[in-house]
Amino acid sequence: MVKVSVIVPVYNGEEFIESCIKNILNQTLKEIELIVVNDGSKDNTLNICKKYADFDSRIVLINQENQGVSSARNKGIDISKGDYLCFVDCDDKIDKDYLEKLYNISNEKNVQVVCCDIECIDSNYKSISKKTMQSGYYSSEIALKRLFEFKNLNWGPCGKLFSSNLIKNKVEFPNLHVYEDLVFVYKCIFNTKQIFYTNKCSYYYIHRENNGAMKKFIKSPTLDIIKVVDEAILFLKKEMPSIFDSSFYGLISQVIMYINDINKIDPKWDKKESKLYLEETKKLLARYRFDLIKNKTIYYKEKILFFILSFSIGLYSKLAKK
Repeated sequence: MVKVSVIVPVYNGEEFIESCIKNILNQTLKEIELIVVNDGSKDNTLNICKKYADFDSRIVLINQENQGVSSARNKGIDISKGDYLCFVDCDDKIDKDYLEKLYNISNEKNVQVVCCDIECIDSNYKSISKKTMQSGYYSSEIALKRLFEFKNLNWGPCGKLFSSNLIKNKVEFPNLHVYEDLVFVYKCIFNTKQIFYTNKCSYYYIHRENNGAMKKFIKSPTLDIIKVVDEAILFLKKEMPSIFDSSFYGLISQVIMYINDINKIDPKWDKKESKLYLEETKKLLARYRFDLIKNKTIYYKEKILFFILSFSIGLYSKLAKK
């Protein structure tokens, strides 16, 4: 019986994958399968994975052409046999009893989603920051509110245990460059009545200087974030109107945050990608001007700036720099 399927997507992860495999195989919960999806790595990742797969029958190794992290995770979901699913990135760490605690809590509390603390640490394992909430039950409505506030509840799939019945043939990671994990998580939470949050174990995100997702985005901003935010806003208006105001601010802030980051790299907005991102942000805000005006959770100064951006890119750029 496989209690938990652990899915690890990896691309050119030779520096980290061995440590990751050991970390998972040494878990106190032994009735697991480790699904490693090698997403077309060009380094020695595949050979390292093969070595451990030959050693431990609990490892399922999938080798595919490079298709991106969403494809890799979806492949892992499709072939998984566990009652529960767990996602771990190859360069992160989990507590030794991480899987056992999440599995036991899910059964004891009778929930389909269990979340835990996410701690960001440096390469020397020194704590940088921590996302945490009070331990206990949260309705799907409150959990989504916390999720879209982008504060205490991590919006990625890591640091969580999902019932396989909640996901298989129902929810998948969309084929996006960024924020694909947010879409997956909010759909999972919406599809269950409540979640349970525990402080009894932690998932450790290791911050490294060369972590490239943000840098790549700033150099070549993707419109995926605007697409995700637009779809999430429409979802909330239809399905969760009671948490719309606070969630709307959180989602719009994600789009604006990248404008501020891009501005540091391309202050004159000369790049084609920068101009397109700003133009699509303007269109997004224009579609929701009325929601912006009546929103009571947005500070007056920010509301004015957002409102101006929905009409004029040039005026917004001048005012935002002051």
